[in-house]
Amino acid sequence: LLTCTLSALTAPLMARAAPALELYGNLPGFETAALSQSGDRVALIGATGDARRLVVIDKNNKPMLSAALGDMKVRGLYWAGDDTVLVYKSDTITRSRLDSITPKAETYSMLVISVKGDKAWSIFANNRNIIGGINGFHGIRERGGRLFGYFAAKTSSEEYFFGMEFLRSAQPILYE
Repeated sequence: LLTCTLSALTAPLMARAAPALELYGNLPGFETAALSQSGDRVALIGATGDARRLVVIDKNNKPMLSAALGDMKVRGLYWAGDDTVLVYKSDTITRSRLDSITPKAETYSMLVISVKGDKAWSIFANNRNIIGGINGFHGIRERGGRLFGYFAAKTSSEEYFFGMEFLRSAQPILYE
């Protein structure tokens, strides 16, 4: 009797086929989120289908920002105050055989995105003395009513050897 009862209960479960594997890849995907300093805003990164987006919502779940990310390799999501989202990302670069023995390298950068609609920009983007992007993010601090970010980076010298700049040191320097 017990065998008949167990088989009657499990028969419907065993008769169902597992969903196709392709369906799992089409589920909405949540990657990461970060809460603003006041807690009134949330930045989210996620995907639906093939579209990955950065979305910022306020405390009433009203969207404030939506930006396409494509295949960007996001390594971290942070806030600077309540109006600025920081997206820490990496890119794979191909190196010259003269630069290194490794053909490819991963470089890191920080995108600064305003929820007020100002143009996005990247830390150290216009500093030609920074070699290889950011080598570390050490947080945001408020001092005297202003926000300061702390980033490590390797810096080249202004000296040249056979027409090429060289590193002052292989150790990253902390920048504010």
